[in-house]
Amino acid sequence: MIRAICDHADLRQSNLWQINIPEDYLNKTFGDLFNYLSNERHLIPLGLYRLPGALDNQMPYVYTNPKKNVKLTHKDKVFVLSFNMPNDLCTIN
Repeated sequence: MIRAICDHADLRQSNLWQINIPEDYLNKTFGDLFNYLSNERHLIPLGLYRLPGALDNQMPYVYTNPKKNVKLTHKDKVFVLSFNMPNDLCTIN
């Protein structure tokens, strides 16, 4: 029954990925990034991984469900759900 519902709704399995913040979205807001990734790239952003020095933090931390006005930094990465990850968004380092 569940399988039939998923098939009818064209739902697929997703994987959790961590990607860099696209350069065009550095110093913009999580809301801006969310709109871009969800509407144009068909990814579901879930949260940020903030590296040391992103703000005044000395340790890295995970920030789930950030508010839309949270500013993005060059020391942030974003967790997304997606069936496939576009090669241009993959994090190598």
